[in-house]
Amino acid sequence: MADESLSATRMYTEEPAATPPSAESAPELISDLLFMAATVETVEGLNPRILADLKCSTTALVRGDFPRALADLERLSVARDTSPEFDDHLTALRMLMLSQIDERRAYDVAAAVLHGAANRIASRAVALGIRANRSWTTGDLAAGLWQHQVAVHVSAAAAPIWRVHAQIMLAKRLVDLRIIDRADRLLSDLQSVIDRSGLHAFDSIPLALRAALHLQAGSPRKALRTAARAIEIATQHGTAAGVARALVISASAHLRLGEIAHAVEALGRMRSQPHYYALSDSVARAEFLEIEIAALDSGPRLASMRLRSSLYLIGAESACFAEDPSMAARLVRIAIQGGDMPLAEGVAAAATSIARRNPGLSALEVGSVHARGVLTYDRALLESALESSRDPYVRSRILADMGALPARRSARAAGSDAARPEISDLTDREREIAVLVGRGLTNRQVARQVGLTDHTVNFHLRKVYRKLEISSRAQLGQIIARAE
Repeated sequence: MADESLSATRMYTEEPAATPPSAESAPELISDLLFMAATVETVEGLNPRILADLKCSTTALVRGDFPRALADLERLSVARDTSPEFDDHLTALRMLMLSQIDERRAYDVAAAVLHGAANRIASRAVALGIRANRSWTTGDLAAGLWQHQVAVHVSAAAAPIWRVHAQIMLAKRLVDLRIIDRADRLLSDLQSVIDRSGLHAFDSIPLALRAALHLQAGSPRKALRTAARAIEIATQHGTAAGVARALVISASAHLRLGEIAHAVEALGRMRSQPHYYALSDSVARAEFLEIEIAALDSGPRLASMRLRSSLYLIGAESACFAEDPSMAARLVRIAIQGGDMPLAEGVAAAATSIARRNPGLSALEVGSVHARGVLTYDRALLESALESSRDPYVRSRILADMGALPARRSARAAGSDAARPEISDLTDREREIAVLVGRGLTNRQVARQVGLTDHTVNFHLRKVYRKLEISSRAQLGQIIARAE
């Protein structure tokens, strides 16, 4: 590892020109065939049975059938008439697929590779990526990013397929952490390698990542167009690569635009994708988006119950809080509105913990401060988050939360609750509606339960807000929770 770490902070960007496969170079460039074998009829020097198994494995891999692809490669692994270069590429591919099926076993194999022969370039690059993923999913994002950079450096001497893989993983992490300029440059380099090497099964992935960059830049319409193009290209190439990511970005963009039905449709399509190509963080993001939609559709009480059952995703996929710094605060608000303060405190604590574990990542710090400000109704914290953020969307969310602060916040902060209006100040009808809304029901649900029209419920709710000197359902939920 000593040699590998010499240029750990230097991102590999100068790619050598690709050499077309030939009869003489085929054994050395066998990894180029991993995604091209379906169009290759013969390869000089390679056992026809091995080539046939390679074709089957390649086809299954591109279609997202990882178990079938892995089974085919397991048969190849017992061959005795292959070159060291082929064995290296075979080990790398097996690790890559194994990481999608059995992460623990893949990590053990990766550790053995990293302690083995240093000349196994392809398999070492993949093993470093697997190690980086372990750091990432356990919350050590800075270490994971550094390890992905090492993997890119090591892969510089490998065949194009493995350079592409290492660059994809690093680009994804840069996008997740909102390191936009570096992500943009790397995605351009990545597309160049794909074009020169003919590895077009990967074309959809850079586009899906660019869609995420457009969303972060506050251009949801552009994100939707780019994500749609990524899905279209993946369909043309018969692969699922990048599709789940593109669909989650589409759902996020639709939600920002208030297009709830389209967001639901995108998430439904994402759930139908081959799950080996739906990375765990994309699954987590989809779940959090569905919780937000549930809050709008079914009310915060049911949404907070779903959030509690999905809380484990926050610890395992904490990079969600970096890619969208306002997410933690939105989840805290749903928990408060659903009357589950311990849950709200847990989400805010998770956001704070991940920020502290990764000092220097400003998006995480902004998200942590924002979440704590929503949890405690603390204007000073929200102002601090607003001052630290340059993201237009995040700033708009913080400003909205500041606008929803209780009018008598200063008296509460000083501990003076005596002058605060109480639920007892309401009429019987107002109290009935306030309790139901505070428990998470929507206006329509309340109307059906008490036998009133939606308009009448809204009229009474406005009077409740005015009497209690509040401006949001979240504040009402807290008052009702205290009263009960």
